[in-house]
This record gives sequence, C-alpha cells and structure tokens, in this order.
Amino acid sequence: MSRKLLIDASNILYRTFFAHIKESLDVNVGMCHHIALSTINKYFNNTKADEVILAFDDYSWRKAYTKHLDKCVTYKKYKGTRRKDMTPSDKAKLEKFDSHIQEFVDLFRNQTRVVVLHRKYLEADDLIAGYIQMHPEDEHILVSSDKDFMQLLVRNNLKIIDPMTDKERTLEEHNNDPDFFMFEKCLRGDSGDNVMSSYPRIRQTKIEEAYRDPLVRTNIMQNKFTVLVNDDDGGMPVEREFITQEVFEENILLMDLTAQPEYIRDLIEATVNEAIENRGKFNYIEFLRFCGKYELNAIRERADSYVSMLSCKRKGS
Repeated sequence: MSRKLLIDASNILYRTFFAHIKESLDVNVGMCHHIALSTINKYFNNTKADEVILAFDDYSWRKAYTKHLDKCVTYKKYKGTRRKDMTPSDKAKLEKFDSHIQEFVDLFRNQTRVVVLHRKYLEADDLIAGYIQMHPEDEHILVSSDKDFMQLLVRNNLKIIDPMTDKERTLEEHNNDPDFFMFEKCLRGDSGDNVMSSYPRIRQTKIEEAYRDPLVRTNIMQNKFTVLVNDDDGGMPVEREFITQEVFEENILLMDLTAQPEYIRDLIEATVNEAIENRGKFNYIEFLRFCGKYELNAIRERADSYVSMLSCKRKGS
C-alpha cells in the first residue's frame, strides 16, 4: 500500500493571506509561500509519505451553477458573501495575490515531481476527493482545516490532519458515520459557503430521529418554509417560500463530494490522470530562484532539506 500525502494548498495559502491581510502585499505573499512550503515539507517528513499531491482551487462549477439564479433553487450564489465585507484596498490586494498563487502552482507543476491538481471549474475539494476515490488501494493522509472533508472518512485508508492544531479529525461527534455527517450538513446548510439550510432552526434531536426513521424523514422533507433572501448585488431582500426536499437535494449537489454532475466527475478524472502522467522534473536552481524572488531566506538556507519532498525521492531510496 502506497502512502499519499494530499495537501489542500489553497486552504493553507488563503488562510495565511487573510490572517495577515493588513501587512503589505510583498510581506504577506512571502509569509504565505514560506508557511505553505514549510507545512508541506513538515508533513512529508512526519508522515514518511511516498508521494505528495497538491490541490488548488479555481473558478468553481458551483459558482457557475448558482450564478443563474433562475435555475438555482435557493437563489443564493455559492460563496457569494465571501468578499462582501472587504474594503476596496483589501479586494485589490487579494486580486494581486491570486497571480502570486499561480506562480506557486507553476513552480510545483513545472519544476518539481509533486503531483499538482488544478483545473478551471474545479475546487480543491473536488480534486482531492476524486484522487482518493480513484486510488482506493492507497493510504491517504490529507492536510486541511476544511471540515467538509470529513465526509470522505468512509474507509480506514484516510486520515485527515488539521494543520491549525496538528490533530487528526474524526467523526466521533457524528457517531463515526459519514452518511449522518452529510445528512445533517445538507439540512443545516453552510453559511460560510452561502448554502441555505433546508430546514431552518431544526433541532438536533429531530435530525437524529429523521436519519434513523424513514417515515420521520419523509415528513420533514415535505416541510415548507419562508426565508427573506438577500440580493447579493445590493437589491431589496425578497421573501420566498421553499420546500425542504428541493433545497436538501440542491445542497447534496453543492456539498456532497460524490454527487457532482457527470461532466464534472469526468473532468476530475481527466485532471487527476493528466497530473500524474505529466508531472514535471525537479529543478533545484528554479527552486532557489523562487525563494530568492520572494525573499524566503530561511528556506533558501535550508534548501537541501526540501529536496526529498520536491523530488518525491527519499534519501537512500
């Protein structure tokens, strides 16, 4: 069994960016690259992984789907509130930061042996889930602070580590049942991603009862409710009526990492296969040049300690 280390690279980079958003862009970018490189190398060494896979976000098919509000059940744009409260200067800084992220992607894709998963319309969540699902025979260690990945804990070949705490995530609070985790999530929605609850203010005991009892589940799915829907473009809020079943099914589409549309599943598979087949060659000079450009002096001084990770080849192997 091969041990694969999967890194939710966008998660690490953007968390660092927003934690230090008031710093100058040059300082912030340098910190992001330093922390990302250090984190990847740390877990490569700690887990003794055979291979490293980095996944990055791009423009999401979910945003494209919910952009057309007449087709979207809930009239809510996916992640539509993420940058709503940012100042104009912070938004401009973030736009420039995105181009630096592409340089990070290009470094790993072209100048290392690391497998890089990145494609328009796919989020890192899609690509990581797809990679794991396509390689059920391998042992996977996933580094991400995103709790949504807990739905993938369907087999014993996956361990999820939260880099914020360095602790393993489990489904203990959900009876170690990933299906119950997703059932609850699709009822409660996800305010961070602007995904509506399909049964607002539902009690935890009711969720547990509905999960166990098909009759109770059928009854709550017929529930009707009204919600004041805010216009993300600044228009007047509108009160709309919803049916739990319809919203629940759309939430499955948006959040269940086994339920993407078939054309997206095909794109995920093609992206993973291409990334594996067309990985780059490790170029030590280009790595040093990247470190110099972003003044990653501490990493540059210890560049030799990164060679095993970047070349996916352990010393003595």
